[in-house]
Amino acid sequence: MKLESIFICLLLAPCLVFGANYANVVLYSGAVCNSPVKSTLSYLEGECIGTSIYSCNFQNNILTISDYEDIDCKNWSFNSTFSFNNCQNPNIQTTMSCSQGLPSMSNSYQYLTFESCENTETDPISAQTVSINQCINNGMNTYYYTCNSTSLIYSSYGPDSSSQGDSSTDCNPNSLLSTYSFPLKTPSCHSNGVATMYTCDY
Repeated sequence: MKLESIFICLLLAPCLVFGANYANVVLYSGAVCNSPVKSTLSYLEGECIGTSIYSCNFQNNILTISDYEDIDCKNWSFNSTFSFNNCQNPNIQTTMSCSQGLPSMSNSYQYLTFESCENTETDPISAQTVSINQCINNGMNTYYYTCNSTSLIYSSYGPDSSSQGDSSTDCNPNSLLSTYSFPLKTPSCHSNGVATMYTCDY
């Protein structure tokens, strides 16, 4: 199983080859699924997350998502299966796969969610890995993430004041609207009992 896990990791991106298994939903930045990776959503195998449980079959390269009618994942509803690394929907540009350990990506930050505020040393139950140092326009706003040694920094931009009236947007400092920073490697406890933490690879 370990060799299959390493192979899947290499298809996704460089990743850890130890720790628990994760189901990964990869979103791409371009119009096709071989475009640069924009972000990856990872879910701990066997954990009830939302109303779903994710199961990895490395031998057959299949990810199974079991959906339930309740948040405790007791009343099963249906299963969905996905082949590793197949483009699921050309209009959404996503692929699904599994990895042993959380996938990592250079020039990215990770938003980790832990099951308990008391223990953030265990495997996170979910993670979001997002590209940094890129100007991104998602159709609603334009933003830019970057990191330094202590913080993740989010900057939001409006229409470019130097665009001579063509209403285009980019990450020109003249169009900066707001900036927020989030401390790295500092767990934050939430009212529902889970903890979250930011890390960065830059």
